[in-house]
Amino acid sequence: MLCKRTHINKFRLNCVQSYDSNRIKRWIEFALLKGVSELDVFNSQFNSSVTQQIFVCATLVVLKLPGKFEMKLPESYFLPNLKFLQLKSGCFPKNFPLNRLMSVCPMLEDLVLGGRWGDDVKVINISSPTLINLTMNFITTSNYDRPRTDVLLDLPNLLYFNYEDILAIHYSMNLNSLVDARIRTALTGRRYDPDDESPQNFSDSMIELLKGVSSAKHLYLSGGLQALSFGEDKLPSFHLGEYKRFPSFNHLSCLDIDLSSQCGIWEHFLLAFLHSSPMLENLVIPGGLPASSFIYVSKSKSKSRSKICFWDGLKTPPSCLSSHLKTITIGSFHAQEYEELGVTKYFLKYGKVLTKLILYCKLKSEKEYTELKQLFKIGRLASKKCSLDLLNDDTT
Repeated sequence: MLCKRTHINKFRLNCVQSYDSNRIKRWIEFALLKGVSELDVFNSQFNSSVTQQIFVCATLVVLKLPGKFEMKLPESYFLPNLKFLQLKSGCFPKNFPLNRLMSVCPMLEDLVLGGRWGDDVKVINISSPTLINLTMNFITTSNYDRPRTDVLLDLPNLLYFNYEDILAIHYSMNLNSLVDARIRTALTGRRYDPDDESPQNFSDSMIELLKGVSSAKHLYLSGGLQALSFGEDKLPSFHLGEYKRFPSFNHLSCLDIDLSSQCGIWEHFLLAFLHSSPMLENLVIPGGLPASSFIYVSKSKSKSRSKICFWDGLKTPPSCLSSHLKTITIGSFHAQEYEELGVTKYFLKYGKVLTKLILYCKLKSEKEYTELKQLFKIGRLASKKCSLDLLNDDTT
């Protein structure tokens, strides 16, 4: 029946078993001859390279290669009408000309990259004036242990950025039109050795990454933030109340930040974001708040020390609390003294325009619900319009 058709609009080939690579190529070449506009090929095993005729097909609008192909390009290639490109789970060879591939796709709007970069890949370089959506996901079991790279992105019209990878050595990113950024990083898959690389390098890398996405209106962050605490003094500059190195997020209206794996000084990470985001309206902390550090204050007479909550010792609240921050959502809330209660009471005390505080709690009885709600009535509330929602957290 296929042979009778003069044109094929969509063609999908799913090879979950071991097939002869030549047979796969013949199927793809047949679709190309029929002027296919959307091609989706999945191959479950690393046993073949993509037929090079794909990269000179003038009719392709959507190209999805999520299978385990070896990515080799012909000497000459051109995809004049391609708008969506997915290269995922492939094996990228040394010196793969990714940026050159972008240059021969003048209509490209969506790019999805994921798979195995070799240890010899030093730079990931992408430049395109038309790209709107970019997904880079290289955190895989087989790819986690590779050396760190440089990431260079010149994408002036990019709106949506989804990035998952080990923290790069250096970031240079032009993403001035960015609306939504989802960032998940890991420091390194290898055993860290201070003799191989200075801890300050990780802190510098994270600062560069945050600067690159600082124009976003919505930002999701997970993992790798502990790099901000690395340095010569083992503390970031904002730990001491200085925010000179931390970027400004002047357009950020929604911050979704996962602090569940950030032990030690997570309060300083959160406070830095609040001080650097004057237009912030929504704050979401889905994974809850980890164990907190304390400020120790010496008593003059007895010379003993007592601990107070970090948030009780702050003097100047972030400007977003008094002007823009309207909703705060915190997951996995356990109402631990000095920690979760401290930060939530701080928000209620200084959130002048706060309209809703949502806490997902593990409540076992109506009595626990009543007692917890009563705790938040103690002290001054900055906003009389603020409602406190205590919701049952059913997650395990």
